[in-house]
Order: sequence, then structure tokens, then C-alpha cells
Amino acid sequence: MLTDKQIERVKKKVSKIDNKILELSQLHDICADPTRMRLMYLFSANSQLCPTDISNVLDLSMSAVSHQVRVLEEAGMLDKVKMGKMICYSMTSAGKKFFKNWIKL
Repeated sequence: MLTDKQIERVKKKVSKIDNKILELSQLHDICADPTRMRLMYLFSANSQLCPTDISNVLDLSMSAVSHQVRVLEEAGMLDKVKMGKMICYSMTSAGKKFFKNWIKL
């Protein structure tokens, strides 16, 4: 059984990696969904895409596209790019790094 000092020491160590654990958990969620991975692949080959293009290429409903893009945007993988009245998306540098590392697997 751990002493109080040992418990405090372990707590400090765990708290130091909490952000990394959260980041890994988010990346796992992204990788766990084939549609999101297809989207990341699509963005790796195209600098900007609008929801209609994504819908047409991946045969997804607009609501499905909206959901998946929102998840990737919240994870820091995509950025919104306003083009007049139209909104397009592009991969962030974090998204490019993630995808490059994923492809190596």
C-alpha cells in the first residue's frame, strides 16, 4: 500500500501527463471512426474543400459532413475558411502532422 507521500508523488506525475492523455484520447476518437479518417485523407490531397464537395466525394449526407467536420475542427485538425458566403475547410498544421504520423503506421 502506498504511503501518503508516495500518493502525492504519483498524483504529481499523473497530473503532468494529463494533457498528453487527453490529446491521445482525442486522437484515438478520430482514428476510431473510418469516416473521419477518410476525411483526413481527402484533406491531405486537397488544400480546401467545401461541405458539398465532401458530401459528393464521400457519398455522405450534409448533416453527416457537418458532424464529422465539426469533430475534426474541435480537435484542431481543420480550420474554417470563409470564401464570401461559402465556408470551406482546410487542414491545420496539427492535422497535417497527425495525418503524416498516421500514414507511417
